[in-house]
Amino acid sequence: MSRVTVQPQRGLALPNGRVQPWISGTFHYWRSDPQLWSDILSNIKAMGFDMVETYIPWGVHEIERGRFEFGEKEPRKNLEKFIQSAHQADLKLVVRPGPHINAELTYFGYPPRIVYDPGIVAGEASGALSVHDAAPKAFGNLSYASAKLYSETALWFDALAPILRRNLHPEGPIVALQVDNETGYYFRPAAYLMDYNPDSIRWYRTFLGKRYGTVQALNDVYGSRYSSFGEINPPRFFAAEALGGLPYYLDWGRYKEWQINESLRIIGGMWRERGVDGIPFFQNFYGPTDSPYNANEAEQGAYGLDVVGLDDYQRKEVFRATARKAAYLAGSSRLPLIPEFGSGCWSLPLWENTMTLEDQRFTTPLLFMFGLKAVNYYMLVERDRWMGSPLTADNRIRHAYFDFYRHWNAFLRKTGFHEWDLRSDLLILANYDTERLLKALKAVEGHPVHFLPDELGFAESPSLFKYRLEEEHPRWAGNQWDYALKRHLPLRCSDTAASFGKLQGHKAVWVVTFEMMGNKAQENLRRFAEEGGTVILGPLAPSLDEHARPFSCFDELRSPDVNDTPNPLPQGARETGLKPFLAPSPSRGEGRGEGEGGFTTKTEARIGKGKVILLSKWSEPTVEKALQEAGIRPVMDSLPGELLATGFTHGGKEFFFFANPTGRTVEFTPGRKLLPLYTGNDAKQSTDSLSLHPWSVTVWEAAL
Repeated sequence: MSRVTVQPQRGLALPNGRVQPWISGTFHYWRSDPQLWSDILSNIKAMGFDMVETYIPWGVHEIERGRFEFGEKEPRKNLEKFIQSAHQADLKLVVRPGPHINAELTYFGYPPRIVYDPGIVAGEASGALSVHDAAPKAFGNLSYASAKLYSETALWFDALAPILRRNLHPEGPIVALQVDNETGYYFRPAAYLMDYNPDSIRWYRTFLGKRYGTVQALNDVYGSRYSSFGEINPPRFFAAEALGGLPYYLDWGRYKEWQINESLRIIGGMWRERGVDGIPFFQNFYGPTDSPYNANEAEQGAYGLDVVGLDDYQRKEVFRATARKAAYLAGSSRLPLIPEFGSGCWSLPLWENTMTLEDQRFTTPLLFMFGLKAVNYYMLVERDRWMGSPLTADNRIRHAYFDFYRHWNAFLRKTGFHEWDLRSDLLILANYDTERLLKALKAVEGHPVHFLPDELGFAESPSLFKYRLEEEHPRWAGNQWDYALKRHLPLRCSDTAASFGKLQGHKAVWVVTFEMMGNKAQENLRRFAEEGGTVILGPLAPSLDEHARPFSCFDELRSPDVNDTPNPLPQGARETGLKPFLAPSPSRGEGRGEGEGGFTTKTEARIGKGKVILLSKWSEPTVEKALQEAGIRPVMDSLPGELLATGFTHGGKEFFFFANPTGRTVEFTPGRKLLPLYTGNDAKQSTDSLSLHPWSVTVWEAAL
């Protein structure tokens, strides 16, 4: 029986027909005095929250293997009492029972016996066990493929499931469950760091079998002579010398994407087997959106996830990345959710993102401005290894923080913001295929504490292309996003792993492209154009598929002299002296040869009812012309370039967000009459000439 479901782009649909906006905050019951639980929950309610969230840590409740403490001797561990306290406070509850939780606990919430078990710990490429060098103790990074991990997790779930079952909504307050936490190699996502556990290698071979069906099909792609999948070992470093060698390395990255999502499917299935069901299952990735994190795929198919969100802990100065993350969720997820958004931050040495109240006042509305519809503030109640929450561990109120959340929640509630629709004529797609390729090419990955400049991770030579992809791709992607912000374009974002359905409803799709792009992604883009949309590509037209073999869905861009010159290099590309691989010119969807040949390209071509435009050089006038021809107009004309602006609609009305991400006051005349809905801590402002204070976000309704 479905107790609670996800209402797309709105919130949680309850059995009584009401939609509950997902606006929650974190309170760790086991880190607090149980005598204060009721009063703390009352203060959370007083801040305007209807939902509260908590981890349920396996390592805290386990006494010894197979024995658990739920308050019989230690009141802080009385989970059911906490759940009922939330229910009595009229708060819905989101639970995050792991098995992994992190929560800045010494062993990330696992019992110590788990993280020191060689049969469970992931293997590194060197053959050593993978170690997480976190304070105060190093411990093993676990393998998501370990059969022993799941058998041990079953003991934890067996003990916890009865408590959760009897407290599911509507009988109890539990309305959503996180399947695992930050599943993604414990912040070590480099291609060749892990996981080489024997169970993982078996999973890898299973994945290849699913992907290719027969070993002969794999041999055809790899140019190999394996007689069975059991002979294949994963790569431990990148050593391809030609494009034909790429599939072997790219498949290791694809396996890691599959491994993450497969582990989530297994864990979700374990809960369903124990009767914990009928509520949304969600997952959080800790922040990145490139391989091995495949958020689009995790919400598709048989993985069983209702919502996939991304965490965010950023200072206000990193507003471009914060806005991009919200826009990505708006274009990718059923319910754009940040499961952990920093309400304060953890106190670790070298942490550069220590957030202040000023940061929270700016970045919180900024996320909603770019399409966020659901959020969990982490943490509302301060505790060890944390600072900057609105409530202290002993329930003292930090009034400036408290009042900010009360004010913002009141705005969301009063306006029914969860029912507003973001204007998004343009869909910007990150090129997941290119990002997957860059992950495979990278020899050294940075570290979340011991920082390494990104460019140092790539070898200087040899290059498989006649330019430095690791330089050109971020330059083009950065120019694209900066331009979209500066011109105030109505948009959402996603990536090329998105289904065709997520492309529909937009006037144009814009993706930075080089030679390689998967067949399905190319086919989705072509179909979008055939049905009347505009596809904007560049600097190169895709000419290779995910196996680095000739394939193009955009032959209409070919000029008649198809065997004269290759695709032009991106503007500013650095010559390496190596000869590029050039695709021949077969018909669309054909061509498997290794021949050389090239083609000059047109700047645009008709495809069905729509068209495709190729931006071979970065030029703002050219970009502007292409977008205008696609019918993309700014949210509002004549806005200062340094401001950010988005638009929403609801019930025949128009609403506008304006953000000033600078350290100075910006004044402008909007060109239409606006009524203030939310001005934060700013003074009253004239609706004729607006004056936006430094680092402020305001919301306005267009007067009829």
